[in-house]
Amino acid sequence: MSVPQFSTVIAVHPGTVHRWEAAGSGLIPIDGVAAGLLAALDQKVNNRRQPAADFRPDEVGQQVIQALVVGGALLALGLLIGELVGKGKR
Repeated sequence: MSVPQFSTVIAVHPGTVHRWEAAGSGLIPIDGVAAGLLAALDQKVNNRRQPAADFRPDEVGQQVIQALVVGGALLALGLLIGELVGKGKR
């Protein structure tokens, strides 16, 4: 997923995503919807105690891109949230 696509889904400016990436491992204040989504995504992908074997980030990313193109940011955001809470379609 491209930076502009991702930034649209989480409702931030593309420059914000670039700043986050440029900071590397440094701490960056993130708030609002983006903070919640990124925290949930990080937990889903990096959960060491109970790995989400059925969670495929590349596949989910493609579904979110398709939802973004077809239905806009709200549909893409809904799909991403659904995946994060375990209600994604399989």
